[in-house]
Amino acid sequence: MADEIDKRVAANKDAKRGDVARELVKEILKKHQRIIFNGNGYDTAWHAEAAKRGLPTARNTPEALALMVQPKNKKLFASFGVMDEATLDSRYNVWMEEYITKVDIEAFSFINIGNTMILPAVTNWISELGSSLATAASVVKADTPGPLKQRLATLLELSSKAVAETTKLEEMAHAVHKKEGLEKQAFAGVEVRQQQVVARAAVDALEVLCPASKWPLPSYHRMLFTGQVYEGDVHNEAR
Repeated sequence: MADEIDKRVAANKDAKRGDVARELVKEILKKHQRIIFNGNGYDTAWHAEAAKRGLPTARNTPEALALMVQPKNKKLFASFGVMDEATLDSRYNVWMEEYITKVDIEAFSFINIGNTMILPAVTNWISELGSSLATAASVVKADTPGPLKQRLATLLELSSKAVAETTKLEEMAHAVHKKEGLEKQAFAGVEVRQQQVVARAAVDALEVLCPASKWPLPSYHRMLFTGQVYEGDVHNEAR
């Protein structure tokens, strides 16, 4: 913009720099108004709006990084001396490998926490609840009330779903390393990430049906309002 202002001022000695700058800003805004969006850029409605305006939309990291190595963008970086084509390609490969590594770490961390902490805790609670209901029914010489049976059935159903979705995530996380190039990037960036969301939803559904004392991870309520991260937290007891 500064170069264009200087050019226009030099071409018209009577022109005032401020007036030239204002006119140039008007031209740029009129030309590029379509990129300005004051709504929620994270909402899916923006994808439709962007398409309507003829703008590209990158919905995940692989798609966003792929835009950087398009020929026109390589030319742009090179023309300003930022990065030549070889350097940009190298950066792209490093960034993609870093992203896939992070997806891999997140997936296997989720799998490990689910298999060694959450699912065993839920299984123990189901067993304890089932025994308690059976004992109560035998004491009062009556069948267990329907709602209590339904709660137990729901826990069993959700725990089965959590196991199934976590197992599927594990299979997909291993499958990433059998793929190469763009296929690997797309699989990690879309398929594995989507499966993480599905598996997380299954586990979250279990959390609201288990007692806080049985859940192996700190809840938001415990962290935000009690200052106690785990049961028997030393810092909390010291207060």
